[in-house]
Amino acid sequence: MTQDSNERAAQPGDDAASRRRRLRDLALIHVARQQLGLDEDTYRALLWSVAGVRSARDLDAPGRAEVLAWLHDHGFRPLAGAARRSGTPQARYIRRLWSRLVSEGRLPRDAEIGAWLKAHTRRWHPRGIGWSRPESLPQAVATRVIRQLHAWLAGGPARGGAA
Repeated sequence: MTQDSNERAAQPGDDAASRRRRLRDLALIHVARQQLGLDEDTYRALLWSVAGVRSARDLDAPGRAEVLAWLHDHGFRPLAGAARRSGTPQARYIRRLWSRLVSEGRLPRDAEIGAWLKAHTRRWHPRGIGWSRPESLPQAVATRVIRQLHAWLAGGPARGGAA
């Protein structure tokens, strides 16, 4: 029996709320893993070093809180409600600027914004791997990306290229 099920057994009236909280926390952990670009080995090492478990399934409530705190400290920013569906205003603006570069012929039609972002945000990523989606960018990094794209549109140095 895991610690989580012991928690639930001790407080039967809170069983459903505990399960919902556990599922929400686990979902956030997995979203954070994806947003931060953690590979399987790094993710397992994180779980082991922070909470002493090999799988998120084995985390108790304090362990989930510790893992989420670590993920937040390393750049995870959960998107809320509509932002999750349509992207942040900055993410939408980045996509508009990218589309403009394509329509002006400065980028090939098949240029991937994800590849360019990943290559050009590595220096700001906590693990040095970059972000591949504008919606995943922390606000400070999104601002820097917008500045890069503005400079490119203004005819300044391209600071990269399509990928």
